[in-house]
Amino acid sequence: MKTKTLTLLGFFFICISICSWGQENNKIDSLLNLIPIQKDTALIKTYRELFRTTVRKDPKKSKLYLDKALAELKTIPNTKFIAILTMDQGQFYYSTADYRKSNEFYKKAIGLFDQLENKKELSMIYNNLGINQKYMGQPKQALESHLKSLRLKEELGVTGNSLAASYVNIGVLQSELGNLKVSNEYYRKAETICISEKMEWGLSMVQSNIALNMEKEGKIKEALENYFKSIPYFEENGYNIELAKQYNLIGALYNDLDSLVLAKEYFSKSLKLAREKGEAQIVGLSTQNLGEIYFKQKRYAQALKNFTDALIISTETGTETRMITNYLKIANTHAAMGNFKRAYDFRKLHFDKYDTIFKQENIEKINELEIQYQTEKKEQQIVLQDKEITVLEQEAKINTQQRLLLGGGMTLSTLALGFGFYGFRERTKKNKLEKEKVDAELAFKKKELTTHALHLAKKNEVLENVKLKAKDLKSLGDAKGYQELIKTINFDQQDDKNWESFTQYFEQVHRDFAKNVKNRYPEVTKNELRFMALLKMNMSSKEIATILNISPDGIKKARQRLRKKMALTPEDSLENTILAI
Repeated sequence: MKTKTLTLLGFFFICISICSWGQENNKIDSLLNLIPIQKDTALIKTYRELFRTTVRKDPKKSKLYLDKALAELKTIPNTKFIAILTMDQGQFYYSTADYRKSNEFYKKAIGLFDQLENKKELSMIYNNLGINQKYMGQPKQALESHLKSLRLKEELGVTGNSLAASYVNIGVLQSELGNLKVSNEYYRKAETICISEKMEWGLSMVQSNIALNMEKEGKIKEALENYFKSIPYFEENGYNIELAKQYNLIGALYNDLDSLVLAKEYFSKSLKLAREKGEAQIVGLSTQNLGEIYFKQKRYAQALKNFTDALIISTETGTETRMITNYLKIANTHAAMGNFKRAYDFRKLHFDKYDTIFKQENIEKINELEIQYQTEKKEQQIVLQDKEITVLEQEAKINTQQRLLLGGGMTLSTLALGFGFYGFRERTKKNKLEKEKVDAELAFKKKELTTHALHLAKKNEVLENVKLKAKDLKSLGDAKGYQELIKTINFDQQDDKNWESFTQYFEQVHRDFAKNVKNRYPEVTKNELRFMALLKMNMSSKEIATILNISPDGIKKARQRLRKKMALTPEDSLENTILAI
């Protein structure tokens, strides 16, 4: 399993105008000059404006202004300002990657703005809350928050920066779930807004995220060009946190190309900027990425230190999705150093964390949320096709004639026709949307089934490699410890819980397959049924061998036994017979 150590740029919305570096310095000076002559709410507004102007570039400095605003608020309690400054505290803790504390303030602010019925501020908080939830390994909650934000903005008729923020952040979530087509659709919507509104900052972030999708699609050259397009704006305007993220993205691409000198250069730049600005999440990411360089250079002790430091940061900041990668890197490093028991322990932590965050039921719920939103949009936009209109006109004509003949009167005829037209239209819309939903769910389940099967294959492949290395070193270590390790690995490779999960996914796509097989071929065993399921998925012999933990010769024998039990002739195709079940 190759885990990318990349960070998509979330569109964190703060209601500020994006100015040049020089303009912002002038703005700060002007605001500071107002402080001696202001008091009460006017002074709070000035401190808050100073906070919002500096929080992106210098969170530490921004906190000083926020604290002064909060101190001033104590002298003049005001519900609106309490709500606003509570939201600002959430924004500050986000900027320092303390996502748990950030969410505490956001949820308090949501309650306050609900009381004030302030939908505009609520739309911004839900957007930012969604970003935190993504980092904390809560993809379903993140999408719920972003869709709440988007619906509020659509209700308010919001355009520009705020709407682009929702599009980008939903695009980020879809990209991380592997839905690149859907992700790109949202990014392109945001890109259009940024271009039309001349939002250079937003455009730079969108281009960077599009570049990452290009990289995932194997378009390396185009991805690198897009990354470098975003750099000048961030550099010229002092957006050092975004710049640090960008350096990480470029470094990761060079790392994939094995250009280790360039990769290390960009990772080091990112780490330096992140430390200066106190952005713990990027410090952790840069530290981990530098560990990858050391690992490739076979400097395993240094790599292990980096990966361990990165895990500590991920744990402290609550960045659970990053912890998945941390565990994997630590496991691989222990294996390279010959510490196979430790390698196994961290591998298990990796799989447990992965399954917790990305388990099937969570991903299905995320997919349902997206389908629900798109369905709502289609219900607002759907237009009857020419053929449907013709059918309705014919039906209306017949109904009218019948009612006229029956003497029901023109008024009754018109009303009945109107209700008939409306009812038919609603049935047509409902049927079409239901079909689209079923098709989307089936396609998603097929994708998740394949992903889970490959996940099983990779897990068994890694465990088998650990076994081989352990056997090579048997004579050097404790024989009893060696036997315990092999026994533990063998148990995990044969773990029926993994197969129970796989069977659930499989039956959602290929309903009653096992039942039909048993009815036709009652002698087929449980293991042979698993073998048939993998053949049904068109998996290669190599992949099947890895998943079932058997040799290539074992695959041949399994095929022969199965053909015999199914009474197939030499001319019959085993695969085609299974596909037809």
